Amino acid sequence: MTILVPITLFGWVPCVLLLFMWLPPRRAVVTAFMAGWLFLPAATFDLPGLPDYSKMAATCAGILLAAMVFDIDALLSIRPRWIDLPIVIWCFMPFVTNSVEGIDMYDSLSWSVNRCITWGMPYFIGRVYFTDAEALKELAFGFVIGALIYIPICWFEIRMSPQISKFLYGVEGGFSGTRLGGWRPQGLMASGLMLGMWMTSASILGIWMWFTGALKKIGKRDSGWMIFALFVTTIFCKSTGAIVLMMAGLGCLFAIRKLGRATPIVFLCVPTVVYPMLRAGSYWDGMQMVHIAESTVGRERAQSLEFRLQNEDILSTKALQRYWWGWGRFGRSRVLNEYGKDISTTDGEWIIALGESGVIGLAAVTMIYILPPIRLWWRLKGPLWSDPSFAAICAFAVILTLYSIDNILNAMLNPVITAVIGGVSGAVLRPVFAKPEPMEAFEAALPLQKTGPRRALWPPQPAGARSGATTSV
Repeated sequence: MTILVPITLFGWVPCVLLLFMWLPPRRAVVTAFMAGWLFLPAATFDLPGLPDYSKMAATCAGILLAAMVFDIDALLSIRPRWIDLPIVIWCFMPFVTNSVEGIDMYDSLSWSVNRCITWGMPYFIGRVYFTDAEALKELAFGFVIGALIYIPICWFEIRMSPQISKFLYGVEGGFSGTRLGGWRPQGLMASGLMLGMWMTSASILGIWMWFTGALKKIGKRDSGWMIFALFVTTIFCKSTGAIVLMMAGLGCLFAIRKLGRATPIVFLCVPTVVYPMLRAGSYWDGMQMVHIAESTVGRERAQSLEFRLQNEDILSTKALQRYWWGWGRFGRSRVLNEYGKDISTTDGEWIIALGESGVIGLAAVTMIYILPPIRLWWRLKGPLWSDPSFAAICAFAVILTLYSIDNILNAMLNPVITAVIGGVSGAVLRPVFAKPEPMEAFEAALPLQKTGPRRALWPPQPAGARSGATTSV
């Protein structure tokens, strides 16, 4: 670890303050999220008496502090709604779990603070700054630009191996070996799997926004070739699961366009709900997936999947001994042999949530991801998913379902995606207005809320009406 690690991590908060001085708040938030998450080192500092200071904490805390200094009215404008209930349960459930298990209040507070930093802060930022169609379009534009900037990094590591983190910060990255004649890149993220999902998300956003006409140019240049380069780079990141999910996400969006109904996104939500029920209930051993993996991606990958399934079996058996509230932290949900040695490995977010927080925690973390897409499906008519005005929010909704599927086998937390969850959660509560036909006047696609003034998801609010927001990307 070089001196650049503490300089960049602890110096990031002043940089975000400067961004808020130079840019409109929403654009400053997008820039801070992308630059922080893509380029800060994946390192953690233990601070006595305080939560660990990491890349996640620096990215989110810097934005919140700058917002409190320069845009406090926006923070105070947010009101809790029913759709925020899953994130609230997830962040404060440690108090219930530890109370049932008889663990002291200090650990409950520490655990809850950790979840508020990693889940609550980015979600809250999304609820503040990205809760209409135009704001989500701006976030999507920043997402795509960040991925385009990452293309040279990806190709360098494909050729030279994951070395950028070591060169810049002296931090060793993950080592995944060669695949298909090259290395799997990692960039400055925690793993190649995380980078693969990031590039997959950006490709889905770029392709769908370009196809619908929402993103025809980047600067003064046509975006088509840039999006194509992004798609090719995503393929060569060699993350098999991410590539499969990218094809599934694009297939879902184009199926919605073809059918004129948004039902396909409901089918994307099914695995996230059904898989934990089948596996935890011992209704399915998952060996069919192993056979498919062996015939498609090779025996080595199939053995890795089989190992995960075996660990899920023993972990779920123990987790269900504390069915409702879970075992809590510090490895209490892990499986030990007769000598007290840990013989289990946790990979998927669902099995971690089930073991630590029980069925209630698993339900909460599942609904965090899939409730906003389901709400959008319920409120937005199928033909409008292809409207340029709604391209970004619809692509984001599909991406959230893909992350929920990916977390069946992995546990990768991305604050930008959590901010997207917050943004889409707020947006789907607003009255939706759109053009059913190009030459007809605007008409309400949904009735107004019965109580209180509400901003529309579309058209966007006037420029400068809130938080210095811009009305176009």
